[in-house]
Amino acid sequence: MKRLVCLLSLLSVAVPEACPAWSTFHGNNQRNGLTPVTAPAQPKVKWSFDVGGPVICSPVVAPDGSVIVGTTWHETLRPTRTITAVKPDGTLKWRFTLPWFEDQTISTPAVAADGRVYAGTADGTFVALGPDGSELWRYQASEPVRSHVMVGSDGNVYVNLDGKLTSFSPAGTKRWEYTLGTNLEGGPSETLDGKILAVGDTGVVCLNAQGALVWTTPVSGTAAPIAVSPNGDVLVGGQTVTALDSSSGSVKWSAPIFAYGTYASPSVDAQGNVYYGFDYNLYKLSPNGNVLVQKYLEDPNSNFLGSTWSSPLIDGSGRLFWGMATGKRWAIPFEKNLTVFNSGLSIVRQTPLPEALFTSNPAIGDDGTLYAGCLDGKLYAFGP
Repeated sequence: MKRLVCLLSLLSVAVPEACPAWSTFHGNNQRNGLTPVTAPAQPKVKWSFDVGGPVICSPVVAPDGSVIVGTTWHETLRPTRTITAVKPDGTLKWRFTLPWFEDQTISTPAVAADGRVYAGTADGTFVALGPDGSELWRYQASEPVRSHVMVGSDGNVYVNLDGKLTSFSPAGTKRWEYTLGTNLEGGPSETLDGKILAVGDTGVVCLNAQGALVWTTPVSGTAAPIAVSPNGDVLVGGQTVTALDSSSGSVKWSAPIFAYGTYASPSVDAQGNVYYGFDYNLYKLSPNGNVLVQKYLEDPNSNFLGSTWSSPLIDGSGRLFWGMATGKRWAIPFEKNLTVFNSGLSIVRQTPLPEALFTSNPAIGDDGTLYAGCLDGKLYAFGP
């Protein structure tokens, strides 16, 4: 509930002095990328930590300021997979080791208010860890865990497993499951009044916290969680961006854009404007779905194109922090940046990196430090 109050406060003049950490994919259970914390306008690399292999999931921040990176390859003579916690000063806090498995997942962990970490892996293991990295319990799914994890406002855990939206208690008891019919990337989101959202093979489903269906709407979505606007609208990113009423699931508007091939959720600023990126195009939509800005990413000094498959973070000053690139393009330095945009989608700062951020969304700590995982196998911290 504290997180919800913190987000709603962005609509007023006063912002609380302390807000919870960026503890889940895209910052909050509404998956809208909005934070009251102000990030550095000209971010520079403070430190980097080698997690051992390419980072394609997104970092999250624990209540004590530690940064959690989900399962990555740890490429040594005897390779393993690891979940890693890094202290705010860039040193190792703990590393949880799993057996080697020849695959990775973009599944982003979630951290509870008590510091517990919930994470999925490519071999189907879903594990709960204590704040010290010790294993508390695990559940073995049959298929890879591709879903981002969510700790609901009720304290229970939600994740897509084996084509089913599944809820666990913090102690590991399975509470219920609802068949989605698909095991695509993405994962659950939460409405402002505590209902659970997910994308299934028939469209968007909305459940109450006890797993009962509230409504369903046949709108297709991409491999990313649904976002919820500060006004409560349910925003589904797919071949377009569609806004649904959170109470009934009825369509409010559908933006006249065509999107494809993205793992990104829409981001929403405090005024309700929607930002969405895919491949070479970035969009800013009004709260009613009108296209305000369309930006075609191109390096002004060459004919190289930029691109993105990630979601932007919107800080307390309204700036957007976006990871550029769709993969390892060795010859295109324009794509290897953490890029800062103003609300009009003009580039105001680019911080170059050795490799692309790819699908790793930026995260932010309560002190304003930015974090992002990179394909070079490192977690980067950015400060002023």
